[in-house]
Amino acid sequence: MTHATPETSVSLIPRTPGEVAKAIVYILLGVVGVLVTALADDKIDGVELILAVIALIGATPVYLLAGTAVKTIVTFLVAGLQSTALLVADGAGFADVSLSSWLVVVVTAFAAIGVAVIPNAPPLAEARVIDMRGTVVHDVSSLPNE
Repeated sequence: MTHATPETSVSLIPRTPGEVAKAIVYILLGVVGVLVTALADDKIDGVELILAVIALIGATPVYLLAGTAVKTIVTFLVAGLQSTALLVADGAGFADVSLSSWLVVVVTAFAAIGVAVIPNAPPLAEARVIDMRGTVVHDVSSLPNE
């Protein structure tokens, strides 16, 4: 039994110029979709602009990059921006937001990346009993000795 390890490198998902162009078009269409919806009242306010930035930041690594570290950072940013959008959604400006509300943004962002940063459990140790012919007779997995 092998255990998956997190990806430590970042690589480009699209391999050809056509695939890169296609990924960029998908990303831009996501942002344009948010902006078109925002223009229903013929103006783009601060919250709608934040939502467009969230769409851009959230879609970019999905379509362009492979790598757990980058996607974890993006998850942190998207969660923080979504929390920020909620703070200013009622028309309050950034200067009107209290320190405790900004701390909620920070906690929300860190909570979002806990899944990727904090491991669930230590890896399992493996043991196999093999007979004289090389056949696995018994396969045992247990927690490591500490």
